[in-house]
Amino acid sequence: MSGWLDVAPGNQRNTVAPVPTAPATPTQEATAPAATEKATITKSEFEQIENGMSFEEVKKIVGGEGKLLAEVGKKGEEGHTIVYMYKGEGAIGANANFSFQGGILQVKSQIGLQ
Repeated sequence: MSGWLDVAPGNQRNTVAPVPTAPATPTQEATAPAATEKATITKSEFEQIENGMSFEEVKKIVGGEGKLLAEVGKKGEEGHTIVYMYKGEGAIGANANFSFQGGILQVKSQIGLQ
């Protein structure tokens, strides 16, 4: 018996070979510019920041938003507290933390900034 099939007229079927697809292209998110990276902070910037400043004033000095570490309560409510950390420029592990209550800086701390 051969490997060929005999097909009676009228019983033929059209088959289509699979079409190769192009390799996947990167998504828009994966190729987005570095604008999504968080800002870093220097010792000089840290020293310009004072308790009583607004969150917006701190972001302006540092050049962006840090990483949100904690949030208590809801925005607009009394006692709403947020804590942000900025990676620092300086020693390995350098960073600065800022605690805002009602959008106003209450506590700031840093380690290893240069």
